[in-house]
Amino acid sequence: MNLVNAVRRSLTSRALWPVLASSLLVFAPAANAQDFHRLDLHFAGGFTSPTGEWGNHLNTGWNVNGGVGFNFSRYFGINANILYTSFDINQATLTALEQPDGTAHTWAFTLDPIIRFPISPRFIPYVTGGGGYFRRTIEFTKPTIALVPFYDPWFGIIGQVAIPANQVLGRFSKSSGGYDLGAGFQIPLHHEGLSFYAEARYFWVPTEPTNTTFVPVSFGVRW
Repeated sequence: MNLVNAVRRSLTSRALWPVLASSLLVFAPAANAQDFHRLDLHFAGGFTSPTGEWGNHLNTGWNVNGGVGFNFSRYFGINANILYTSFDINQATLTALEQPDGTAHTWAFTLDPIIRFPISPRFIPYVTGGGGYFRRTIEFTKPTIALVPFYDPWFGIIGQVAIPANQVLGRFSKSSGGYDLGAGFQIPLHHEGLSFYAEARYFWVPTEPTNTTFVPVSFGVRW
């Protein structure tokens, strides 16, 4: 009974209020820093590593991606993403196919839930994954010269100029549904609502005769 009375006295003591006020001042900035926006816009770019059988025929490429999403809370949201990634076909594959040059690129349109873990106001890791529509295109090309018309307004000359170009020898495209899974982190910046983020996602697309698999690593901003 004496212990209960002591607890009651400490809870009603005036000395406790300064402690509580100090605690609020300490944690209030953290709470504000973790405020979220319902609308999520993001844009990024980076490099892409082809994997599996797909990786045996391509060099490391590049990607650009972005999207828009909706946050239900600071922990959970959903994003509609678009990604474009491009690769050069490696020399061993070009030699085997007796082609002078070639590229491969993929468009991805996916819907991806995202789960955030706001363990700190300055560092927020997350996981994401989903699926959608993919279109893969392979082109074989050879260097050539293209004549481009030009007009010189100073001398009134109309003519043509030769510039380097690529002639497409063959183009092959496939479309399929596919899946992606990834993780990343975001770091809130000083500007309200703006964050830097980095993420890596694994994409798996069942295409014949080989599956299309690759890992884009991206760095960008979201707000």
